[in-house]
Amino acid sequence: MSGHELASEAAEGADRQGRENNGQETLRLLAELAREIGAEGLAEEAANLGARTTEGRSYVAFLGQFKRGKSTLINALIGENVLPTGTPPVTSVVTVVRHGPPAIRVKLAGPEWVATGRSELAAYATEDLNPGNVKGVRAIEVFSPSPLLADGMCFVDTPGLGSVFDANTEATRDFVPHVDGALIVLGADPPITGEEIGLIETIAQHVEHMLFVINKADRVRPDELDAAVRFTRRVLSERLQTGEPPIYRVSATRHLAGSAADPSSSQSDGFDWDRLAARLRNLARDSGRELVAAALHRGLKRLSARLAAMIADEEAALTRPLSDSREHLAALRSATDDAHEALRDMGPLLDAEVARLTRKFETRRDDLVKTALPGCGDELRQRLDASAVRFGPALRRYAFEQAHELAQAQLMPWLRESAREAEIAYRDVATRFSDMAESAIARLQTRGVSMELGLADNATIEAAFAGRSRFQFAGLLRLSSPAGFVPLVRWLADAILPRSIVRKQVEADALRFLHTLLYVNASRVGNDLKQRIQDNRLHLEGRIRVALKEVLRSAARAIEEAQAAQEQGEAAVAAKLVTVRGRRSRLESALSSPSED
Repeated sequence: MSGHELASEAAEGADRQGRENNGQETLRLLAELAREIGAEGLAEEAANLGARTTEGRSYVAFLGQFKRGKSTLINALIGENVLPTGTPPVTSVVTVVRHGPPAIRVKLAGPEWVATGRSELAAYATEDLNPGNVKGVRAIEVFSPSPLLADGMCFVDTPGLGSVFDANTEATRDFVPHVDGALIVLGADPPITGEEIGLIETIAQHVEHMLFVINKADRVRPDELDAAVRFTRRVLSERLQTGEPPIYRVSATRHLAGSAADPSSSQSDGFDWDRLAARLRNLARDSGRELVAAALHRGLKRLSARLAAMIADEEAALTRPLSDSREHLAALRSATDDAHEALRDMGPLLDAEVARLTRKFETRRDDLVKTALPGCGDELRQRLDASAVRFGPALRRYAFEQAHELAQAQLMPWLRESAREAEIAYRDVATRFSDMAESAIARLQTRGVSMELGLADNATIEAAFAGRSRFQFAGLLRLSSPAGFVPLVRWLADAILPRSIVRKQVEADALRFLHTLLYVNASRVGNDLKQRIQDNRLHLEGRIRVALKEVLRSAARAIEEAQAAQEQGEAAVAAKLVTVRGRRSRLESALSSPSED
């Protein structure tokens, strides 16, 4: 490297360090100002952001639908079974895994962390023992000496998107603004879903670095895995409007088992484990500073906007008569009560629309099954008649393969057409819901209520609710069938009994399997439509309610401070006003620094 290049690199490093130092100073000021006005929650958030940026911690969130194996994947990456895993949706609280000597700590209502043991982690982190986070766990941190985390990268285990537990889904979505990088855990059976595409689109608005992993790759045939990867890559390229991203195929369970038996067997799964680990190491080493700097910038923008609104409330309360302030607070409470009532009124209207659409797509499903089943059954019988397979178990396997093939031929065109209709129906519902929500917010603004919903820059409510098309169906859902796992008694019966008897039983079982394939897969469109509407409705309603609560809390605090000053006389009010305007000036001065742009 030439002397000029060395000097340029040194100058860039000094400039970057200067921006980081200024950002830390601004965070300290935000925390100080927040404490002065009694906003302890904001002060704590600023302090936490300062600590993570000083320590160079970046957060890579493991995201995806429930039961994709996110917790198991993190365990496999750090090389030990720490995070709870299991059959039902497990994770109920966002859990951060960071570098350090083995330890676990939990934060509940207070500011202090409480040390706990590995055996007690499930009591705080899992849906079974802490359903909907009823224990009020605010944070969980797990420390691991894994070399993969040594450069400051932290893994974040999240409740699954698409979980049947609404609190879990909201917990994951609420963590999105804190994410520096995202590892999206997908599946091959079925491949990427509409809800996952929606999550990816949301994440893409906040983070630059996204990795895509297909876990449980050992549970499908190689040709099915290849098809799932091709489809997922194509969908991601279309939705994100980028080149086709790399997709890593792994089996976390197999890797964990192999590592336990032989620590040197990292390549034994035959998939992309080493490539994934190398990508994460490179991300931590090459982009860690940029990730932390971006997190600092996002946090400063978010926290300073909230603090500025609080200071504005303080100044307004001091510069108008106390009676006006009380009337203003009463008006705010009335307006927010009306907004909550409007949200409640919107619920039955939306539920009725969802019920109508559900009935519509259930009718479409029933019509398909009624129309397609007779012809498919006849074709299945003809194929069995023409088959030369004699051995009973082999005949059963052949029959179920034919049933799957016939169902796919009927379903795929139907699914594509139904997905188009579902998208039109969804857009209509999204527009109506968004119009109602925007109307309620507009009424609030006319009554002096201004609030920040925390949407992405320039995003409207309708854009946040709707997003782009997400109804995607790559193939049939694979279902358990007697051809996949046959009890020993049935296998022996198929092998021993006369072919005529076996043929009759196999045909009856294959026809039932065919009906199940048609019915279950045809239900996917209506189910996805219903889930997408409900999830996005809960998401936006939650944002509105939190924003309303913040507005009221800030106004009430400001009025209490103003009343205390006015009770002491005009001099006290004037002194308080000088203090408040001084806070505003200090904040504006800090935010106007060119290094914070």
